[in-house]
Amino acid sequence: MPTYGTTDRCTGGTVSASNASEQPIANLVDDDTGTTWGTGSDSLPGWVKYDFGVGVLWEISKVRLYMVDDNANPKTGSIEGSNNDSDWDELWSGTWIYTTGWQEQTFINRVPYRYIKLPITDVKNAGLSGGRIYCHEMEMYEGIYPASFLLNMMR
Repeated sequence: MPTYGTTDRCTGGTVSASNASEQPIANLVDDDTGTTWGTGSDSLPGWVKYDFGVGVLWEISKVRLYMVDDNANPKTGSIEGSNNDSDWDELWSGTWIYTTGWQEQTFINRVPYRYIKLPITDVKNAGLSGGRIYCHEMEMYEGIYPASFLLNMMR
């Protein structure tokens, strides 16, 4: 099985979101779990996207979100990669565990991407949240694949 690097790749790039924010989108990647990014009401479905920058590509295989138990925490969605910001490859889809603390999704990815996007299709309780999306922090890491793992993948 792969292991994961220890360097958060959400540094030096640009974070953006599909909807206007009640709290600054920059809070999502400021390395402070005490700050919050949040959208206005009726923001579902929505997305968060990280652009690593021109000429910067990473094989992201782990995405972590820090959440505080809230009705607006991401519940379902996906993780996608792109190199042109228009054609997207799905890397993972499913359900986030929306309790307080770090939640992570890991997946096999051997393609370096410039952009990683997290489409969010639902939150813990959209009715009570007013369709808002809240999250405190986001981190992304590369996978480290041992030769034996790569050989088994080829069989």
